[in-house]
Amino acid sequence: MLDETQLTKHVTFQRPAWLGDSITANNGLASVHYHDILAANWHAERSDNLGISGSTVGSRYDAMAARYQSIPADADFIAVFGGVNDYGRNQPLGQYGDTTITTFYGALTILLTGLQTTWPTVPKLFISAIHIGSDFGGSFRATTNGLGYRQADYEAAIEQVTADYSVPHLSLYHDAGITFAIPAQAAIYSVDTLHPNNAGHQVIARKVQAFLDSHF
Repeated sequence: MLDETQLTKHVTFQRPAWLGDSITANNGLASVHYHDILAANWHAERSDNLGISGSTVGSRYDAMAARYQSIPADADFIAVFGGVNDYGRNQPLGQYGDTTITTFYGALTILLTGLQTTWPTVPKLFISAIHIGSDFGGSFRATTNGLGYRQADYEAAIEQVTADYSVPHLSLYHDAGITFAIPAQAAIYSVDTLHPNNAGHQVIARKVQAFLDSHF
């Protein structure tokens, strides 16, 4: 059962759309997700989940920079929760000013240009992941990925490009109040130091609601 008592009803939306990866997708890693909690609290008419496990912003896997076009035309709020798979799947970071989907900087530019052009009046939010730990394995580790980049490097790109396109950015990497790189916190709030569990999703939902209340 969803815990609505932990959220205060302030900013609400009726037709939210959630573009994301495995943290957003209904994949069995948690029984309730941040967007389920929010949509229930808002008594939304509908809530469109466009999460795909493994999805990157860039071209490596089910690119959000391409599939944002599947967001319903009548969405009244658009949230993008992404970037951690670009880090973990070794999406080339590129550099500021890139405009190609094959680099993270370029894919962010394509994605945010598309969102601001197609839905010019709809409120938008970009959410970036909590600092991950090392248990998931592969290039998803707390130090560097296979290209030698840190999660913080992708975080810095998100901060820079969202600012350029006036898309509010909720950095859970910096502002979640928890980090999966600390085993004691990961054991309480995560499944595998990458994906949040039910308790982790409750934290994310509260952070999103507080951010919306202070920015919209």
